[in-house]
Amino acid sequence: MKPSLLSFFSLFIGLLLPVSLQGQNLLWDVDFKFGFDNREYSQSQNIPSGTHFGANCIPKVGLGFEERHSIYVGMDFNRHFGKINPSYSAKALLYYQYAGDHLFINAGAFPSKNRKGYYPYAFQGEYRFFDNVHEGALISYTDHGWLAEATANWTGLQQEDNRERFLVSAFLQYQNIDFPYLYPAVSFMMHHYACSKKALNVVDNVWLFPYIGVDLSSLLLAKMKLNGKFGYIQTFQNDRRTETGYVRPGGFNGELTFEYKGFGVRNLLYLGKNLQPFFESEDGNGMQYGTDLYLGSQFYGTRSGVYDRVDLYYTYHLNDMLNLSVISAQHYDGYHWNWQQLVKMTVNLNNFNFKKKK
Repeated sequence: MKPSLLSFFSLFIGLLLPVSLQGQNLLWDVDFKFGFDNREYSQSQNIPSGTHFGANCIPKVGLGFEERHSIYVGMDFNRHFGKINPSYSAKALLYYQYAGDHLFINAGAFPSKNRKGYYPYAFQGEYRFFDNVHEGALISYTDHGWLAEATANWTGLQQEDNRERFLVSAFLQYQNIDFPYLYPAVSFMMHHYACSKKALNVVDNVWLFPYIGVDLSSLLLAKMKLNGKFGYIQTFQNDRRTETGYVRPGGFNGELTFEYKGFGVRNLLYLGKNLQPFFESEDGNGMQYGTDLYLGSQFYGTRSGVYDRVDLYYTYHLNDMLNLSVISAQHYDGYHWNWQQLVKMTVNLNNFNFKKKK
């Protein structure tokens, strides 16, 4: 970590303290993550095994003004267990926030957890667990069962070997308060995968997931949950380098979850074509697109037309502050079963949830 980043963070805190004494609101927030992800994919022909293990901490301080507005600065610290070079990383957060009764806005480098929409594993895989910062803007609106959200995340600046890249994602859902059992929703993602100074080609990568949500939890016993999402993933993809035009792979994607007192089982089923047709393609310099282009689970690059995932899990929640999940995930790629074990813990402490306790 560059000393200047930590120095700037300390200086900002020092400047905020006297300001807070003059009638402004001094805000603080700390997010902590602990994650263990062991993948035993030896039965898979094209997805590597491996273990990802680490911790993350994001302390933030801010200045609130005019009730709903605030400016935050913070640091995103990642510690990768067992990794030597580098063993840790740090990035700065700098963002504006408006938190109204219905409207919410972020602008700058802000925590990715502020997104509230649902984006399936096909859009973003679990190895993004420690990808905690969005650089761009977020706007969301909630009112009378409606949730609408749009995010722009700039992930790459064009340089010699680095592509210009940004993600635009959106989510829309309507759940009738008087009849919450069925509701329509749609998730959208566009990955603009453009040029570097060496690789001049562009890949268009657009994903759409309209679905019907089902939530029967309110009809069951206390602490019992039954919900699902059933829809169709449609993609529009074009590697302009090949000049062959768009391909449009898609397929059915369904998810069903049953949980009682924290113990649960979740089944995800995809039936359709390979959603990652350009995964093994290369640019003009011989660099494979791979996970640089496709951010979701590699199992959606199916060669059999089938992907089935079964999760056995336990979750524990302590108010709004601590969440713990232990998951045993079985992945079927149409030929063999593969095994994954996950432990995830998140902790959030801030001036708001401490006030609730008083």
